[in-house]
Amino acid sequence: MSEKDKKNNGTGIMFGAIILMVVIVAIIFIVFFVKGGNNNAISQAYSNNVETNTVNEVNDENNTNNVEYISINDTLPTTNSVDMPINADDKIQFDESYLGEYSWKQGDNAMSFELTEENGEIKYRLLYYPNEVTHASEELWGDWSTSSNIVSVDNDNENAIATYSFNDISYNEDDSISIYIQAKDVINEQLEMYKIPDGKYTLEKAD
Repeated sequence: MSEKDKKNNGTGIMFGAIILMVVIVAIIFIVFFVKGGNNNAISQAYSNNVETNTVNEVNDENNTNNVEYISINDTLPTTNSVDMPINADDKIQFDESYLGEYSWKQGDNAMSFELTEENGEIKYRLLYYPNEVTHASEELWGDWSTSSNIVSVDNDNENAIATYSFNDISYNEDDSISIYIQAKDVINEQLEMYKIPDGKYTLEKAD
């Protein structure tokens, strides 16, 4: 082979090597760029997703007070837990045999109660004596209702200390009368300590 042919072959090999290197570099560049681009896209998507979730969590936290929570208990009937006076309708009802005078005493406190009939109407009179005083501190009188629960007691005494309700009224077999007395509104605040205390009173009929 001549020197000229050897030179041409050497030049061709070198040129081919250069082209091969350029191709390899191009392939590496393309692979790196595509991979890097995908990673950037993935990173950007992940970043956007995290940012979106964070914003949603913040919005959820800010909107907590606006959320209406529904409990199954809201759909169930509820019962009143307050103890109400027992209805005395299943007990002995009032009749004329219960007309008469009654009394109650506990410690130094006493009460007298009287039922009378006037012109076909039942009248009552109730006097409360605290601390063994000789004059009643509270006096109630007026028309008597035979209902077992008197929400607002009729009282003709304009000087009463308070207004009252009589509940769970029962006429007992031993001729006694049981009444749950409760003060509703205090009329004379200066004498409030002398009003009839709330409680159940069993008044014994006099012989």
